[in-house]
Amino acid sequence: GGGDCRQQRQQHHAPHRPDIAINFHRPYEIALPAANAAGIILIPGLEISRHEPYGHHNAIFLTDIAAFPFWDNNAKTAADTLASYRLAASQGAFIFWNHPWAMPPLWKTDKKSEWTAVQDTIYGNGWLGGIEVVNGRRYDPDAHRFCIEKKLTMLGNTDIHNLSAYEYSIFEGGRRPMTLVFARERSLKGIKDALISRRTAVWSANFLIGEARYLQPLFEQSVTASTARIELSPGNRVTFLLSNAADIPVILERNPGGKELDKMIEAPKQLNIPAHQSRAVQIRSLAGKTAALQTGRLAYRVTNFLTAPEKGLDVTLPVEIVLRPAP
Repeated sequence: GGGDCRQQRQQHHAPHRPDIAINFHRPYEIALPAANAAGIILIPGLEISRHEPYGHHNAIFLTDIAAFPFWDNNAKTAADTLASYRLAASQGAFIFWNHPWAMPPLWKTDKKSEWTAVQDTIYGNGWLGGIEVVNGRRYDPDAHRFCIEKKLTMLGNTDIHNLSAYEYSIFEGGRRPMTLVFARERSLKGIKDALISRRTAVWSANFLIGEARYLQPLFEQSVTASTARIELSPGNRVTFLLSNAADIPVILERNPGGKELDKMIEAPKQLNIPAHQSRAVQIRSLAGKTAALQTGRLAYRVTNFLTAPEKGLDVTLPVEIVLRPAP
C-alpha cells in the first residue's frame, strides 16, 4: 500500500473559525519534514468543496493556500464559486473532480455521475485537468467515459478518513487504490508534467485502468513466456509457461479477431495468471488447416486492464508461432 508521492490537501471549510485560528498551509508545513525523511514527495493542495452540481475538486501544486477565502456553507452565487477555481488556476494548480457520483448536501452514493453545464464551464475555462475514476472501493464507468471523451487525466484515490492500514487490511496483503504516475523525473515538476500530459493509470484492487499506450507496456513488462518461438505442424501440441511478474493477476480472454493464424490454433479461451506466478499453456495446430507457412502471435484481451468501460486491453502473447504446412 505504499507510494512515492502524496497530496496534502485541506478541505476548504472552516465553520468554527471564530473560535479556532485557521491556517490551511500549516498541515503541509508540519508534514513536510516527515515526508522528506521518508523519501516521499509531498504536494501542497486544497479541496474546493461546493454543493451539487459543483461537487468537490482538489487543487494541487498551489503556491499560496492562504489566498483562498473561506467557504460559508455554500457560495451565494455562481461567480463566487468560480472565483476559487479561477484563483487555483492562476497559481498554476492541477485541478481534478472528486467522486462525481457523490456530492453534498445529500451525498447520494448511488447517484449516477452527470456532466452538466457547470462542468462545461469549469472545463471550458481550462481549469479541469482530471477526474477520479476510482474513489475508495468504487470504480465509476461514467467518470472513466468522461475522461476519454474530454481527454482528461484519470486518477484513483482513497479519500480516506481512517487509517489506511485498517481500512484496506494492508497487514493482510490488501492494497488501497492509487494513481500510477509515469513521470520523466522524480520531482514535483515531473509529477505535475505527467498529470497535465495524462500520463497516468489507476490501480484499484485487481484492475488497472488507463489508456492503452500506458497499459500495453505494463503488460509487456509483466508477462513473459518460457520460450520466444514455437514451431508446429498440423495436429501437433506444445506446452509452454506464461509468467506474471506483476502485483495483480493478469486475466486473459481469447480474442481471435480475423487473423488467419488464430483460426488454425486451438488454445485456451481463458487464462488467469496469478500475481508472481506461472501457468502452463497448451496449444494445438488443427489438423489439415495449414496450406502454407504461417507466423504470428495469438491474440488475447486482458479483461482486468480496462482501456474503456467494459473494454479490456487487446494484446498478443509473447510467443512467436511458426505453423508449418503438412508435408
